[in-house]
Amino acid sequence: MKSRVTEMKARVTEMKARVTEDLASKFLRYWFEVSSEIVFNLSEAIVDITDELQLDDKRCVAITWISDHKRNERML
Repeated sequence: MKSRVTEMKARVTEMKARVTEDLASKFLRYWFEVSSEIVFNLSEAIVDITDELQLDDKRCVAITWISDHKRNERML
């Protein structure tokens, strides 16, 4: 009887591990899709802004935006 209980506990632990792994995998896939979309939208916005301002060096604007954002993040 004791060995059967131990076997059932092992099965439950194994199932929990599989479910946890599956959920983690789904979350990471979702997060990658969302973060990729955010980065794409931000890069598109930077290009639009630099086009609107008629700036030649788009990287300069991106670097400035990122550094300003990081500074504001630290202040919060």
